[in-house]
Amino acid sequence: MADEIPTPDVHTVPVPARDEPADDFQAFVDELRWTKPLQEKVDPARAASVVLCLLERRLTGPHRKEMWSHLPRELRRLLDGCQRTPGAPMQRRGIRTFLVDVQDELGVEPTTAEQILTAVFTALRDRLPEDDVHWVANQLPPELADYWRRPV
Repeated sequence: MADEIPTPDVHTVPVPARDEPADDFQAFVDELRWTKPLQEKVDPARAASVVLCLLERRLTGPHRKEMWSHLPRELRRLLDGCQRTPGAPMQRRGIRTFLVDVQDELGVEPTTAEQILTAVFTALRDRLPEDDVHWVANQLPPELADYWRRPV
């Protein structure tokens, strides 16, 4: 079909991260504001909190805390409100469930949820070391990992 979006090749080499200060929360929020829904409808910090919490629930292992430690303190505070039950299994649901969760939490349409997810993943990914980026991608179901990986 001509309208289908091609699936990214997950075996290609990603582009390098941007050279921005990793410890600047305001730069993170400002970057999110470039996304249209985050300019008009949704608070960028709230959107980041929702997406980060949903992502955090899908990660497991001791590396999780180490990875979050690379983020600015203010950004890590967004994770403090995440509801995670100790010992609960990792949620490996795919992209559709993730997007519906973003929609429900933020009260937005499907297209807007996808734009927000992409913006938050990009801003977060660009502030993490490359090893962490690969670790997260390996923790996620394939379709969701495609959203996480850096564009090629």
